[in-house]
Parts: sequence; structure tokens; C-alpha cells
Amino acid sequence: MKIGIGSANITDARASGRMVAEGALNSGSIDRPDLVLAFCSGGLAHAEFFEGLQMVFGRRVPIVGGSAIGIITPDTLSYTGHPAGALAIQSDEIRCQIAAADRLNEDEKDAGRRLAQQIERTPEDRLSIFLKKTVQRST
Repeated sequence: MKIGIGSANITDARASGRMVAEGALNSGSIDRPDLVLAFCSGGLAHAEFFEGLQMVFGRRVPIVGGSAIGIITPDTLSYTGHPAGALAIQSDEIRCQIAAADRLNEDEKDAGRRLAQQIERTPEDRLSIFLKKTVQRST
């Protein structure tokens, strides 16, 4: 398994995504990322950050993550400016599946059931990571 981490703290969201992705690939000597976890501050345009990531990782690599108040890596600790980071994983042993369920706020048990139905389970499975999308409403 190979793991690489990249980070940036610049205002240009697309360039930040590219810089973060290139840093993750380079730091982990990754040539075939299987999964990317990526986060950026609310001060960056998230869609442009994602586009920058895809420019380097490609459109077939699953990229999951979201907004963060800061970034902590082995080399970076930042809660100011426009922090962004990504962790890229390349592995022949780990099998990644991505699933999503909506209407969590209406019925979390039903959303959980629908989510579980989408995941193919095997006896070897050992880890699940869940991220919740939060929508901020302006008043």
C-alpha cells in the first residue's frame, strides 16, 4: 500500500487542487491512486478545488471529502488563510466502495438501510468510513 499527502494554502482554488493532488502523488510515489480523501477551507471555491484535483487524479478516481476549518499533515498545521489537503491511497489489498444516501434529515434509519443495501459486503471487510453532508442555510 502507498499513501501520499499533499497540502496547500493559496487563494486560487483550482491551482490549490492541482498543487494538493501533485503533492499527494509525489509524496507517496503513487502512480495509480485508488481513493482520495480531500478537504479544503470554506474560503476556497469547492467546485474549482475539486476540478483542480480531477485535473491531476483524473475523473475515474473516487474523491471524497468536504469542507474543513483547517489542515493537519505531518508537515503542515494551518487554520488560517485557505488551507487544503488530500490523502491519496494506492493499494492492491484494499477494496474501496463509495455509496450515498439522501434524506438523512427525514429518516436516518431508512437512509442507513438504503446505504447498507448499496454496499457489497464480504467476511474480510474491516473498515467503514461515513461522511455526512451538511447544508448551511442562509437566514
